[in-house]
Amino acid sequence: MFYMITSLSKIFIADDHTLVANGFASILYRLGYNDVVVYASGKELYTACLGKKPDLVFIDIHMTNWDGITTLKELRRNNFTMPIIILSMLAEKKIIETSIAEGANAYLHKSSNEDEIEKAIQYVAEQKIFISKKLIEARVDSYLPQIPDNFKLEEPITEREMEILIQFCDGMNVQEIANALFISERTVETHKKNLMQKFNVKSLSKMIALSFKYKIVK
Repeated sequence: MFYMITSLSKIFIADDHTLVANGFASILYRLGYNDVVVYASGKELYTACLGKKPDLVFIDIHMTNWDGITTLKELRRNNFTMPIIILSMLAEKKIIETSIAEGANAYLHKSSNEDEIEKAIQYVAEQKIFISKKLIEARVDSYLPQIPDNFKLEEPITEREMEILIQFCDGMNVQEIANALFISERTVETHKKNLMQKFNVKSLSKMIALSFKYKIVK
């Protein structure tokens, strides 16, 4: 099960450097993505997500009004599961490690060419983690948290939990799942908490990645 990212997908970019943001948006337009919206801060992007959920998000790591990590944390804390790509000019190992651990799907150097940007989009659409070639050459990939080769659930998943897990993997948030199943958001949150305990993970994105890798959700 993959994310569907097409020319019709809605893409949000947050970067407080207008020229850089518009330049990056122009690259996406050239790659065939027609619905791209630029925001001047992470907080503006987050607020926009509350109104209209995008299919893909690019976030600059260094911004004055909610930096990349803050924006990433808030999006994941509020159960937004769309792919998130962090943008940066710096190969700071600790920041890359933190970004991936907090739920980023990719870390892209701002000098990346069109081919690498397109490759990053393809990777995150397939639930794979992408790191820019320049950063891999700096061996920062050795600092990234790894999905274990051998994985076993702590306890079996119930039928209802599986139903909710599938919907999380489809990119739905807690409110959307509650509406679809005619249950309360608190009930969905309880199932989510129980699922994460059974997966022995602390982030929704890690649980989704494990679900795909080990074909718990197909």
